[in-house]
Amino acid sequence: MNDISKNGKTKEKVCRTIHQYNKESIAKEDMAQLKQIAKSYQIVKNYIYCRYGGIHSLSKITPGYEVQKELIAQGYREQINLPSVYFQNAIYDALGDIRGALEKCKKKILKSIYSNENMSEDDRHYLNYVLRVDQALFPILEHKNIVIPKKLEKSYIELSEKVDTNKLNNYLRRQYRKHSVKLHTEINTVFSVDYRGYRYENHGIYLASSVKMKRVFIPLTDTITTDRQIVVKLDIDNQSIELLVPINVAVKKHEDYVNEVGIAPGIETMLTTDNGNSYGIDYGKLQESYSIWLRETSRKRSLNTKENQGYKKYNANKHKQKEKIQNYINHEVKRLIETEKPKIIYIPKLPQNTRLVYGKNINYKLLTWQRSMIYDSIEKKCQQNAIELVWVLAEGTAKTCSRCGFKWDNTTKVRVKEKDNNKEKVSDIIKCPACGLEIHERQNTAINAKSRGQQKSGINKNLKRINT
Repeated sequence: MNDISKNGKTKEKVCRTIHQYNKESIAKEDMAQLKQIAKSYQIVKNYIYCRYGGIHSLSKITPGYEVQKELIAQGYREQINLPSVYFQNAIYDALGDIRGALEKCKKKILKSIYSNENMSEDDRHYLNYVLRVDQALFPILEHKNIVIPKKLEKSYIELSEKVDTNKLNNYLRRQYRKHSVKLHTEINTVFSVDYRGYRYENHGIYLASSVKMKRVFIPLTDTITTDRQIVVKLDIDNQSIELLVPINVAVKKHEDYVNEVGIAPGIETMLTTDNGNSYGIDYGKLQESYSIWLRETSRKRSLNTKENQGYKKYNANKHKQKEKIQNYINHEVKRLIETEKPKIIYIPKLPQNTRLVYGKNINYKLLTWQRSMIYDSIEKKCQQNAIELVWVLAEGTAKTCSRCGFKWDNTTKVRVKEKDNNKEKVSDIIKCPACGLEIHERQNTAINAKSRGQQKSGINKNLKRINT
């Protein structure tokens, strides 16, 4: 997004989410009003999940106007007494969740297709095509005739003539039944509202209530305002709220940021640069404590089902643990940028976690590795500081010598041993079997990522990271 500054020049801006809080405790009657809105918001979402989350409603979830019209015509909004500014958002939030669940289901089906040894290449090509074209997928799932746009009709016919469509369509239906999930939410303290349902005034915010022509006033700790959709989170026990507010902030351009930096993410040390600097050296300890907590909590819950702590307490503790990791990640990414002063950052796009073959403790750490948190933080900081972020293919970056280009595998890979308290242990230093280069494993990966990015090999304009 761009704005025009006073001197007439275009000023780049990026969107950033800030958190606002109430200045004083909210009155009980006002909190009761907000609590009722949040509860009705939850009811609407669960109703949408139940009614429109099935196979026969998939064609209605995009763009969603049909769903909104149906519910308004039936008088559903009046039945639950939810203002339209919240009612509409609840509908589209739920439909967005359904679309997200559908995309996850498609990915699982694709994984099953490509792991099925009985599938031919033509079979995979056909199923892959159908999963990407909703006009073909939805009728197949509903046992209806396929009617697709003319521009896609020719390619569909060519693919279908090479395979047994009846057999493959039945396989697709079975896989959908296997991997699809029924959505439901227990969250009744969160809702969103657009600009029609609030206004900033008198050092606070006025939120629309279920009482006609009446708004709930909440004094805030700051005077930041917006005209976008905001998210309201209630803390009923403490009679307080938290607002998630998107605002536009000016992009900071630094004349002294001239370096090109390659970085490699890790589980123990969060980020390592091509010059050997490490950031987030305590990340592994934080991640390990989080994974241990999850494992122990899961074990205790399975052994003592009658004495389990409620989901509310469990989710609060889980959120607290992840918030601690998030704050640490943000701090270390900020420190990396301020220290390295990069103009361009090259980072390898790691594949999704697949089958894990290590021990249980290692598996837990890999499964709970907050890669998305790290990637999100890097992306946001790069946007805010006008830094170019280049994603390169990770394949081979960790198994290639950054000096001579020799490629090794698990049999030829050599790790250097070091002494710790007079005991030898395998370190993170690797030695190239060809040229003898001794270098930190992550630094080697970062150098290769930088080299690959600078040579523009392994880069695709459509290359995006995978959320994990």
